[in-house]
Amino acid sequence: MPPRAVSGRWRGYKVERCGAPQKESGNILIADDEAATISMLGDLLTEEGYSVDGVGSGTA
Repeated sequence: MPPRAVSGRWRGYKVERCGAPQKESGNILIADDEAATISMLGDLLTEEGYSVDGVGSGTA
């Protein structure tokens, strides 16, 4: 069975699942600086198979 589509928003950023396998649960470290948090979250979500619109040059 293919992974189901998942989408949502985080602080106004659109987050979509790209279909890659992902962990069912996990921890996300939130930095004190919002820009660093967004960058870190974008990198993490990209590694987990998500695309994040609005991070970096538009899509992480």
